[in-house]
Amino acid sequence: MEQQKVLSPLRDKKYGGAWSIHDIESVNFIKNIHTKQGDRRKFLTEYKDWIQEGKKFSGLENYKHVDFSAGTTETFMHFYLGHLDKRLRLLKGEYFFQLACGPQLFQQCFSS
Repeated sequence: MEQQKVLSPLRDKKYGGAWSIHDIESVNFIKNIHTKQGDRRKFLTEYKDWIQEGKKFSGLENYKHVDFSAGTTETFMHFYLGHLDKRLRLLKGEYFFQLACGPQLFQQCFSS
């Protein structure tokens, strides 16, 4: 299907002109989600046991602390915030988040 109409760029608007679609079914579903606080210590203990089941990790026992992250982006951000005084070096083709945030966080010592 050929596109007949193209919207003008909205980069000057908040969120680049992008807004959520307020579908009543989705909104009602989200309003009715009930969550409860989990037991972080129990989760970490069970996770450590689970990740080692049937596997042969060498050196895992040398780590005194166990933790988790929501994913790659969160992991990099925590690392960056702990090392803002360092020089960041990136290679072409690195994870896009690094290329997008690196110059902003490491303005004085960014190197690519």
